[in-house]
Amino acid sequence: MKFLGIDYHKKRSFATLINQNGLIVGRFTIRHNNIDEDLKKIKTITQGDKTKTVLESTMNWGFMYDKLWEYFGHSMLANPYKMKIIAESTNKNDKVDSYVLAQFLRMNYIPQSYAPSPQVRLIKDLIRHRISLVQERVRAINRIHLVLLKEGIFDNKVLDEDRSWSVMSAAGRKIIERLVQGWTTHHQTIYKNNMDLIDIYTEKIEDIEQIFYKNWQSTDPIIKRLMTIPGIGLITAISIRYEVDDISRFPNSRRFVRYCGLCPTTSSSDERIYHGKIVKSVNKYLQSAFVESTLGAIRGSAQAKAYYYKHKQRTNKSNIARIILAKRICEIVYQVWKYNCCYEPRFFNCVS
Repeated sequence: MKFLGIDYHKKRSFATLINQNGLIVGRFTIRHNNIDEDLKKIKTITQGDKTKTVLESTMNWGFMYDKLWEYFGHSMLANPYKMKIIAESTNKNDKVDSYVLAQFLRMNYIPQSYAPSPQVRLIKDLIRHRISLVQERVRAINRIHLVLLKEGIFDNKVLDEDRSWSVMSAAGRKIIERLVQGWTTHHQTIYKNNMDLIDIYTEKIEDIEQIFYKNWQSTDPIIKRLMTIPGIGLITAISIRYEVDDISRFPNSRRFVRYCGLCPTTSSSDERIYHGKIVKSVNKYLQSAFVESTLGAIRGSAQAKAYYYKHKQRTNKSNIARIILAKRICEIVYQVWKYNCCYEPRFFNCVS
């Protein structure tokens, strides 16, 4: 048995191969533009022995992970945050990092990260691409609001024949386009460029959403059950479904809530307990999905609305109440997915 630790980088990686006694068999540089040749060389040196491999879940880990499975029939993904805590050292370089990974693999000490299948990773890439387009569209909208402020339009709505319209609605845009004629040339250019960007982003977002509607609306039973939960529509359900992939990797709802970044940090000493900010090392995409789902839940569910206002009155802070509601929706998602059931209104009053 041999163990291969890989310190993964953008253009090349450094690998250390050790035997079952922990002795170094070889050190290698793996060039990513010539990866097949370098991995064949390492496989030759293993002399046919079974070889376990490990790398950290960094930027583009999927490329190396799939190649390691192809050549060695095994690959493990290490959590870089936990590895940093366990193996922190003042002497840090590629050789040391790859050697530490190999040794931890030999001793079965690797803090493992979940590695979804290549098919799931492709869907996640598309979901996250849509999120990035939405974020870019929001930035363009914010730039338009800034221009409007500079031109003396301080409200988000404009009047036309005793009726108010949002500045981003079709009618509102026509009204603003009439006002634009009296602006400075520079502000006209900024306004028109950002409006063009918004139209482009909207078109691309709708193209991606059509792929979602076509492929997953009626074919995945998990997505169907998630959509029964207040505040969770098709896009949010698909995001949760493929960001999580396998709900069984969380033994209870508390672990799932922690992974989604909806529980605060806690520091206690003797009789003093301090609840701090939300945990940072979490899945930001799931965190955003659950927080955004609260708006729809409050509008569409009497139970969610009552739950939100109860905690808003208790804390006197609407943002904290939204996080508490998002946490409860997250717990309901765990129940619905884990136990293959549909949402019931009583879930908001049940402790998961």
